[in-house]
Amino acid sequence: MMKRDIINLTSSAKASFWKRLIAFSIDYTLLIILLILSSELVGQMEIIESFVSTFGLFSIMALLEHYKQVTVGKAIMKLKVIDRDGKPPTLLHSFYRNYGRIASAYDFLQGFLRILAPHHHQTVHDEFAGCWVVDASIQRNERQLDIT
Repeated sequence: MMKRDIINLTSSAKASFWKRLIAFSIDYTLLIILLILSSELVGQMEIIESFVSTFGLFSIMALLEHYKQVTVGKAIMKLKVIDRDGKPPTLLHSFYRNYGRIASAYDFLQGFLRILAPHHHQTVHDEFAGCWVVDASIQRNERQLDIT
């Protein structure tokens, strides 16, 4: 029988608001750069093209989180996405999580600000998808301590 890593979701293992904000800012900056480059190649960008680009980004982020558990920003900040069992999220849950950002942004970003609750550290779209964003460096240290 294969031994499975037990993920301890203590509040210290969950990614902090600031690390997640920086990771999101990196991903969003990359989106803006891609939009500028594509508008230079195609000409003036129409509203429909920016919607397509945004949904394309959500889809790319969902695929990255499903297959690699990270986006570019999360990789830089040493964060990863896991499901409730500590495994990589399913493809469907990754799509729920990324497209759920629209619901989190609704009503003055309340879904994002929910992460500031000291006991929760989870956004609305994380909870909707059954996922957590954890600090991979803390997880690695906890596993090393459990082994010894």
